Amino acid sequence: MVEIKNIVCACALLISFTVHADNEWRSYAQENDSVKIDNIFANIDFANTQKFSEFMQEYDELARIKTLLSQPNLPINAEGLLGDWRCRSIQVDNSGIYSYRYFNCKISQTEQNQLLFEKLSGSQKKTGYLFQDSSTDWVFLGGASVNDEPQLHYSGISSESNREYDVIGKLVQKKDKLVIAFDADNSSYELYELIR
Repeated sequence: MVEIKNIVCACALLISFTVHADNEWRSYAQENDSVKIDNIFANIDFANTQKFSEFMQEYDELARIKTLLSQPNLPINAEGLLGDWRCRSIQVDNSGIYSYRYFNCKISQTEQNQLLFEKLSGSQKKTGYLFQDSSTDWVFLGGASVNDEPQLHYSGISSESNREYDVIGKLVQKKDKLVIAFDADNSSYELYELIR
C-alpha cells in the first residue's frame, strides 16, 4: 500500500512539474505583458476585421495575413524549431502595411537548455527566449535593438535590460511556416514569417 501511495505521489509531482514547465514564462513576464500574450491573436483578428478592413481593402497583404492566421496551429516541439531560418517582418498599423524581404534568423539551444531566437541580419533586430506554452504555442520574451547595438533581452529575465526595449510575442506553426506575432494591440502589430 505504501508503494502505491509513493507511485501516486510521484505521478502527481510529475504532472505538477509539467504544468509549471509549460507556464514558466509567466514567472518572468510583467502582468500586463501576460495579458497581451494571452490575447495576442484575438487582438490581431480584431485589428484586421474592425480597424483595418475598411481602409485597407486594396492591400493584398492583409488578405494573405488573414488567410495565414486562419490556418490551424500545428504541434511543434523544440527539435522542430532549432536551426537556421529565413524570416521577414510584416508591420501593420493605421498608416498601412509594411512588408520586408527575408533576413537571416536562428533558433538555438543555450548551455542552460533554453531556446533562443535571434534575428541576425537587417537593421531592426529581435532576440529572445522561447517558452513552450502548449503543444502548439511558444511564448517569446525578448528585446529589440537596431544596427550594431548589442542584443537585448527581456527585462524580466535580464536585469541588464531596460523595460522600454522589451518585446513579447507568441510563435505558432502553420502549414508551411512558423509565425511569430509581436506586441499586438487593437491598432498595430508585427508578424515574422519564418521559412527554411
